[in-house]
Amino acid sequence: MTEDNQTNIIVSIITGLFVVFASLKTTLVGGLIKGFKKIKSKKETSKFLTSLRKMYEIYETVDSIGYETGADRVILFSGHNCGGVPEIYKPYNVSGLYSVGVPREIFESYKELDVDPFYVETLLKASEGKPCHIEVDKMPDCQLKTYYSLEGVVESYIFYIDVVQNNLIYMSVAAKHKGSITKNDQTFILLQVNKIKNLLNG
Repeated sequence: MTEDNQTNIIVSIITGLFVVFASLKTTLVGGLIKGFKKIKSKKETSKFLTSLRKMYEIYETVDSIGYETGADRVILFSGHNCGGVPEIYKPYNVSGLYSVGVPREIFESYKELDVDPFYVETLLKASEGKPCHIEVDKMPDCQLKTYYSLEGVVESYIFYIDVVQNNLIYMSVAAKHKGSITKNDQTFILLQVNKIKNLLNG
């Protein structure tokens, strides 16, 4: 065998090894990428289902307030300001997230509502940690009084829940007869409010 033939054989072997290695590398990397995508997809699915489960539990908790107390209607609200913190030069809006005991056509109207000073003051009072009790016949003429009157509400309790991603989450629990929401009811509602807060932050 000549020296040239030996050289050609060696080059062929080395080239073959590089081809095999490159092929193996491509297969391994491709497998790793597919595996990573699969893991990522599983994580996203798990996260989605966890969020969906939390949402369901929050709805169930709001339902329990509507069905196990003297309340005639319960609405879970979100106060927001274009995704940011409240600014004096931007309108502050509230939207209903979920309700019990509210006709659909009325609930659907609770979207992107601009609030007036009395409403803002009410939310601030509730945020101090104690439910804000409202007696409709003692309210000044304002936006909130108009909404209550349309629904036949005579008294309401506003429960602050939390601020989540610049959204103020709170709940309005109202009755059409004075005294329907008892002290025991209020204690029960506070426990449910705490449960909702834990679900939002869990």
